[in-house]
Amino acid sequence: MLFLVSGCGVLSDEMFDNDKKATQLEVDLIDLSPNEVFIVDGYEVVEIGNLYWMTSNLATDTLANGEPIQEVKDTKAWFKLRSPGWCYYNNDPEYGKLYGKLYNWYAISDKNCLCPKGWLVASMDDWKNLINYYGGNIRSAEFLRSTSVWPQDAVGNNFSGLNVLPGGYRPTFDTADDPNIDFDGLSGAVYWSSTRDSLLFGFIERDLAWGVDVCSTNSYIASNAFYVGQSVRCVKKKYDE
Repeated sequence: MLFLVSGCGVLSDEMFDNDKKATQLEVDLIDLSPNEVFIVDGYEVVEIGNLYWMTSNLATDTLANGEPIQEVKDTKAWFKLRSPGWCYYNNDPEYGKLYGKLYNWYAISDKNCLCPKGWLVASMDDWKNLINYYGGNIRSAEFLRSTSVWPQDAVGNNFSGLNVLPGGYRPTFDTADDPNIDFDGLSGAVYWSSTRDSLLFGFIERDLAWGVDVCSTNSYIASNAFYVGQSVRCVKKKYDE
């Protein structure tokens, strides 16, 4: 079973099946036009299906209750951290102006919530629905990627309005003494979901959670270890189902 953190978007569900189909949304890609960006709760958002999606990566350094999240620059300290943590890509605040912050999954699953009050970290089904809405793994990437920053042959049309940027991630390992390999990317966008990977290795539940990679060719689902630093998008339901 996945665990439940009340109100924070961490799902309580049966064992997660990566091949399980999320609720299908339909869109005619031929007639698709750019999504309108508007303001909800003071944030720029787009409306897709039953959700408002924020159009930029999360950049907070506090949980929703105001509790500060620890910034961790050192590679080994980041790897060993078992509490909420954040960093800038390459530990450089200049990257933060464009890409927001990278978070470990302990920040995602904290009981005090990472997104602002009334908002949730997008779940795996939210991401699946989004990808399906824009035509599946290969077609969707074009509609999610921004119209700038990406390499020339990978620039998207951003019809989704999500303005997905290639903000990279932090794939640190305990043996990574070289700061030059502490971060990876700026060739793709890597996002957490709020859904834990509940597949078992023997009788042990692994410390993995699902996320989505948007790269120059496609969008695909993958799971990563809790200590990996990834971007976050917050969502809000338009109405109760």
